[in-house]
Amino acid sequence: MLRNAIVVLILLLLALGVADARVPQVGDNVRIHGNYGDITGKIMSISDGFICLSGSIETENNAPEDVCIGIGGISYLTWV
Repeated sequence: MLRNAIVVLILLLLALGVADARVPQVGDNVRIHGNYGDITGKIMSISDGFICLSGSIETENNAPEDVCIGIGGISYLTWV
């Protein structure tokens, strides 16, 4: 009886950790930390291997430019 209660308690604790997961969606403002440094912007599209951000990198003429980042080069992603 006690062993069953412990198993149920452990399963409940494991389920609580999984419930916090969130997947980035188009339109989210994010900061991506990866091989390319820190890049901040609004997600414009997500394809099989890339996440494209709008207005993330400023060019020499100070005009924001869109950038696509390979998913394999992302260390972690945070919402802004």
